[in-house]
Amino acid sequence: MVQEDVELRRAEARRARDSERVKKLHDGRLRSIGADIVGVKNQIAEKQQRAKDLAAEEEKQAQEQEEIQRYLIRVEADEALQRREEANRLRKEWTTQSLTRNERREADIAKSTKEFAAIKVDDCCVSAAQKFDGEDRCRHERLRLQAAQNREWATLQMTEKQARAQAERDETRAYADTMANVSRLQFEAETEYDREKAKQALEVRKFNEAMLNQQRQASFRAKQRNQEMNNDEILSTVTSALVSETPLQAKLDVPHRVRVDHWKGLSNEEARAVINANDNLLQLKQAKRDADKEAMIEEARQQDILRRQMTEYEYEAEKKRVQQTLEVQETLRRQAEEAKERSFR
Repeated sequence: MVQEDVELRRAEARRARDSERVKKLHDGRLRSIGADIVGVKNQIAEKQQRAKDLAAEEEKQAQEQEEIQRYLIRVEADEALQRREEANRLRKEWTTQSLTRNERREADIAKSTKEFAAIKVDDCCVSAAQKFDGEDRCRHERLRLQAAQNREWATLQMTEKQARAQAERDETRAYADTMANVSRLQFEAETEYDREKAKQALEVRKFNEAMLNQQRQASFRAKQRNQEMNNDEILSTVTSALVSETPLQAKLDVPHRVRVDHWKGLSNEEARAVINANDNLLQLKQAKRDADKEAMIEEARQQDILRRQMTEYEYEAEKKRVQQTLEVQETLRRQAEEAKERSFR
């Protein structure tokens, strides 16, 4: 009954652990991507303790079996000795009964040896010393029956032990299969997570590249439009007689006459001021172009840094995943070796 209670408690504890593990696997908030190192260590310690208990129990059973074997050997030796003594006694009796009258040492008042009959112990009196009070005539049969019962009990114990060992091996194999399935599910979940993460990173990279290309195209179109506007402005300034204030616009058909109302000439100081303003405007435009170029270079540098960081992060994640996979494989290999050693025992 005690052994059955222990097995029942073990089964209940195992079912509770499996239930908790299933809850963690099916609940995304509680499931951790990777191996449960603490749980694996606890399982290893529990298996080692169970192996020690099983070894102690096997040693105890071996001692009991050895004692039973010694007892059976003693019983068989006693039976063999008794059979030899019985055979010697019968041999002596037959030898004595087969002697002739002349060969016997004791006096015989019988007329012929044919009148002798086998001794009936139950009919003999006390003085014949053939039967005694308290004598156990069924001793040898009882010992033989006890030996047979012990032999049967030992065989039954060995059968039960083999059945328990087989059940333990089956349970260990089932547990190993369950852990392998759990590891496979974890690996698939990690693979799917890494694939989704890589997909998102690729989409982010494509989006950033598209935004960068769009910004570059917009900047190029703006520069091209500005250049066209500058060219148009320069062309209109050069070709317009009013804006360029050429003296030819005031020329008349009459020589040496000028229309003052059509002439808007500038003094040297005013012309120099206009030239300086144009130079300042050109410098500002050049500074703006330089600033835009530096901004583009800085943006490209930031994008490069971002890509490097993403690459390093992906490398570290892959390295961590590989390390966890190796740890899980090592744990499964060690569990398989332990199960194999227990099966050999």
